Amino acid sequence: MVSALIDRACTENPAIKTEVAFNGLEVTVTTVTASQAELCGASQCYRIEHREDGKRRLRPQLIKARQLHGYFARRV
Repeated sequence: MVSALIDRACTENPAIKTEVAFNGLEVTVTTVTASQAELCGASQCYRIEHREDGKRRLRPQLIKARQLHGYFARRV
């Protein structure tokens, strides 16, 4: 999963190089609610841990995701 996220980011943004050793990432998700017809969002930062078996694991830096409220918060 970690490799897929990094590969996708590199594909979408050529300024990100796959050769870089990543130690963390931030995932931002937005959705439209049916009840209010407006955007809602949340963001979470993760630390990438490198396990002994060569696999990588995501560890959230905080227990809860940061909620994005208001027009300017959702403009990410």
